[in-house]
Amino acid sequence: MILNFEHLSSVNGLAGNSVSSIIQDKREFLWFGTQDGLSRYDGKEFRLFEHQPFNNNFPSPQFNSDNVYDNEKDLIWIGTYGGLSSFDPKNGNIIHYALTEKENQKKKYSRVIVSIKKDRSGLMWIGTLSGLISLDPESGKINEICKKSRRSVFSS
Repeated sequence: MILNFEHLSSVNGLAGNSVSSIIQDKREFLWFGTQDGLSRYDGKEFRLFEHQPFNNNFPSPQFNSDNVYDNEKDLIWIGTYGGLSSFDPKNGNIIHYALTEKENQKKKYSRVIVSIKKDRSGLMWIGTLSGLISLDPESGKINEICKKSRRSVFSS
C-alpha cells in the first residue's frame, strides 16, 4: 500500500505553520488549531477563523493549545492561552466561558488551557496551568478537581 501525503502550510492558507491540534467534524472538514488561529480545510482550500480586534466573537489568536470536536452537539471546543470557547461551525456562533465559579466570582482559574476532553456524561474536563477543572456546558457549573501545588509529586 502506497500512502501519499501533501504538505500544507501557511502558503496554502493555513493560519500558521505550528499546528497544535487536528480534528475532523461530521462533515469531514479538518480543523487545524495553530498559534495564529483556527483553520478549516475541505480537502482543497482553507478557511480561516480568526480574531478581529474590535469584534469579540472569535477567541484571540493566543496560542491555540487544544481543540475537541463534540460530535453529539456538533461543536468545536477551543482552548487557548487566553481561555476556553465553544464554536458552532454551522452558524458561526461562539460562546466564551469565564473560568470562575458561579457561586464565588472571586475564585478564578488559569485562563491558560493545556488540554480539553469530554466524557460520556457530557462534562468537559479542562487542564489548565492551575490544575484540573470540570465544566458542565449545560449549566455552566465549574468544579475544581485537582489544584496544582507548588510541590511536585516527584519532589522529595
